[in-house]
Amino acid sequence: MRFARVALGVLGLLYGLVILVAWAGQRHLVYNPDPRKTSPAAAGLDGVEERWVEAADGVRVVA
Repeated sequence: MRFARVALGVLGLLYGLVILVAWAGQRHLVYNPDPRKTSPAAAGLDGVEERWVEAADGVRVVA
């Protein structure tokens, strides 16, 4: 019985550690953009044009 309690405690700690690591790295897990810039033609999107849009706060994004 003692072994089962210790095993459950260790498994609980390991589970908690996995949850903590997932929480700490969630931004990297969800949003991991590719830093390389690929043109639409190179991506196989013939007829698509790339445009830069400037927001009111001065941030430029590509569309």
